[in-house]
Amino acid sequence: MRTALARTWNDEPLASVQEPIVEGTGSRRPPLTIRSIGEILTMTFDDSELILANGYLALGERTAICGMGGIGKSRLTMQLALCCRAGRDFLGWPTKGRELRWLFLQTENSCRRLKFDLERMLTAFTPDEVEAIKSGVLLHTLEADDDGFLMLDGENIARIGEALERSAANVCVFDPLRDFGADDLNADKHMTGTLREISRITRRGNAKRVPLVIHHAGTGRAGIQKTTGFDRSSFGRNSKVLFSWARAQINVAPATADDNNLIVIASAKCSNFAEFDPFAARLNPDTMLYEREDDFDVGEWRQSLESKRESEPLTGDVILELLPPSGSVLKASVVKSLQSRGIGEKRVRAFLNDVGTCGPIYEWHNKRSGKRDEIHLSREPQSTE
Repeated sequence: MRTALARTWNDEPLASVQEPIVEGTGSRRPPLTIRSIGEILTMTFDDSELILANGYLALGERTAICGMGGIGKSRLTMQLALCCRAGRDFLGWPTKGRELRWLFLQTENSCRRLKFDLERMLTAFTPDEVEAIKSGVLLHTLEADDDGFLMLDGENIARIGEALERSAANVCVFDPLRDFGADDLNADKHMTGTLREISRITRRGNAKRVPLVIHHAGTGRAGIQKTTGFDRSSFGRNSKVLFSWARAQINVAPATADDNNLIVIASAKCSNFAEFDPFAARLNPDTMLYEREDDFDVGEWRQSLESKRESEPLTGDVILELLPPSGSVLKASVVKSLQSRGIGEKRVRAFLNDVGTCGPIYEWHNKRSGKRDEIHLSREPQSTE
């Protein structure tokens, strides 16, 4: 029920005022939707609207995925669509909405590239899942002369609107955002106008339809450093406007300097839910699907980006330098000291687990009443007396 502004506020439904006439058209705009606090508190919501159970993709909300060129943003998003249609988890995140239809408006990948990836991706799914995927995922392909031209002028707005209506899509992917801009998206004015138009087109005829925008991020070490931490909101190009527009944003960056098969996935924003911790994923060349690598040390990766030199080798001698000639020292203090030198915590603890039983570095377990043992490191075995 649509309601309009009223002069008094209470917990009763608010009266509608006469709808204004849009000047020069003779048509009437719908009234503003206004709710009292009481009405809002009585609302109920269906969790089935969460396409990703963690809240990063939901019906009626706006999501952005940002990353450097060639990092695999398009492939990762396609994997998300396939998993949703098949009812499978996506990188460990539960998905919902097997019945939802996806439309990819893309301007970069040829039919040859799409076929190469999709043939391999579908080998990871059952025949029934493949049929569900084929019937619910549609792509704009680059075949005609003007297929790669989707700048949001009047004609393309009509073409996109027609495609959305014809496909009955519930999720529309704009890939990449750059090719939909009518002007320089580095300017706030043009970025704002482009995103506003994307929202308007997407919601026309279906207010719950999702615009999922794929956008390029800054490059080089300076750009990658913004994947996580205080600068994660400025990861995408002209991110100030995009960050404000999106309800959720995921950042994707390379984990190594010379290989994009291992990527880091991090949260930039999630307005409605708690943010996830960053993690790594590796591309399986047989299925062209990404698989989580939970053993990857994100902390060490961050430190390697911040350090101007490569982290030093971790050897027994490096550890021994931190141990006293006699007695012991807290293991936690040794780990912290090595972290400050650019060596990740997971790497340190794995190394100590390998050498901490037979020397020349020994773990001491000091008993404490009602508490866990206090772990120390020493150059000599712990006395059994």
